[in-house]
Amino acid sequence: GTMAGGRLFLLLLLSLEGMSYAFRPAAPVGKCVTASNRCLTHASKALPLGVPASSRRPTAVGLRMALGGRPVRRDRDISQFVTQRALQSLLGLMHMNRDQITADWLAEWNEHEGIERYHGLNGLQMDWRDYINDLLRAPGETLVVEFKRRGNSGHGGWSGNNPYLKDHVMEMETPINPRQLAERLMAVREEISREWIDMLPLLQKENEEVWRSWFEKVRSKDGATDSQANLQLPQLENFDPTHLQGSLFQGGDYDLIKTLATLCAFDRVKQSLETGSAGKPQAEFLERMLAVHGGEFEGDMQLGAANRFIEELLQQSPSVIGGAGYSSTTILDPVGITETIMEERVKVANEWVDELKGVPSDHADMMRTLLSEIY
Repeated sequence: GTMAGGRLFLLLLLSLEGMSYAFRPAAPVGKCVTASNRCLTHASKALPLGVPASSRRPTAVGLRMALGGRPVRRDRDISQFVTQRALQSLLGLMHMNRDQITADWLAEWNEHEGIERYHGLNGLQMDWRDYINDLLRAPGETLVVEFKRRGNSGHGGWSGNNPYLKDHVMEMETPINPRQLAERLMAVREEISREWIDMLPLLQKENEEVWRSWFEKVRSKDGATDSQANLQLPQLENFDPTHLQGSLFQGGDYDLIKTLATLCAFDRVKQSLETGSAGKPQAEFLERMLAVHGGEFEGDMQLGAANRFIEELLQQSPSVIGGAGYSSTTILDPVGITETIMEERVKVANEWVDELKGVPSDHADMMRTLLSEIY
């Protein structure tokens, strides 16, 4: 009995390994409804044998947005961004636990295919409250998944051209409960928020490291060598929260929130300079720098984008600006402007810490509203 059941389960796992699968509509069961047209269109044909479904999704959500013609959001909102990272982490956890069917459904919901691999700031293409509220209220679905086991094609160790080995198609019903997915998303969102509350103060140490490296380069013979660079540890290496296990994409989270804080501080400083005529040359300087080097912040980014942008600002030479169009002669000090931006991003980080502390309360309010609608 038990041993035979164990062998059957093992054979099932071996049979399903590397299988292709396709969705087809399920007959309504209880409160479940048939799979939506969007989901069915994606998987109306069986996938090629031996090719994981994850490898055929777009590698960056920016590609999907460009093809779909939908404008890409450019938010500087930490609540929006933590929701994006929570969704990415949840999808990653699902794939780690081999729940690819649910992960694919969630990624396709509201057209966020490819977001799991996306390393950027604008992955969530709708307001975070709307995303969670809509997911909480979405109807359940039952998907019938058709698995095609490898047969006489010779793949996966099977004998090729063996007339006794036939292709087998198996069916499995997979229920999708959007409300449970929303609750799991909120739980991950709270966990990441607690982690970021501990992580954001590291930006002050990031500023200190920027100045240490800059002064080393200034004092070097060639003006560009930091002789102590190899002796410095990344700030995240010293990050050891006592009450957290560490989220799935912790290193990527830190790189991205540092970039987001830098851009937010950049926007604030530029806007402040634009309000007065005396700051017009500095604001124009920042506008030029963003036009030349800001492309790195778009789409799927490389690690270290914020550090490289700060370094580019510090490498600019001071100059004297005046003449027609300016009320007076102004000394343009890139180092001073960069210092202001770095000080502002620490203020931004402190504001975000306070905002992230309210994440559990936001979720409680959303659930309270949902319950009031039900009862």
